[in-house]
Formats: sequence, C-alpha cells, structure tokens
Amino acid sequence: MIWQDIVISIVCWCFALFLIPSILSKTNKPAKSSCIMTAIGLLVIGVCFATLKLWGSFASELSGVTAWMILFFQRRVI
Repeated sequence: MIWQDIVISIVCWCFALFLIPSILSKTNKPAKSSCIMTAIGLLVIGVCFATLKLWGSFASELSGVTAWMILFFQRRVI
C-alpha cells in the first residue's frame, strides 16, 4: 500500500465521520440535490481510485457515498 492511499483513506473516513451529526439530527438536513450530486461525485472518484488499485481509498470513499445516500433518503422521508 502506498502512502497516498493511506492518507486519502484517513481523510475520506474522517469526512464520512463528520457527517454523523447530520445523519443523527432530526433537522438540518442538506438539500436533496446536494446529497445526490455529492454521492455521485464521490462514487466517480471511488471508481477512479479502484482503477488505480487504491483499495483503501476506494473503500473509504464508499463510506462517504453511503453517508450522503443516507442523508438523501432521510431528506426524502422528512
């Protein structure tokens, strides 16, 4: 594993963790369009990481996609 994969993985996991307060909040949800566009963008970046065989970065990017999709579905329900 190269050092860039480790650094990108740590940062992406942190970004996903920083979304937990928004996920747990009953109010203050981001706009649906922001959620879906961010999730799509992160998924594209994740696929790029996978093609570079940066598997840690790919996995951590998917955690961000998952967090944004949770927010999207929460926004749709609320």
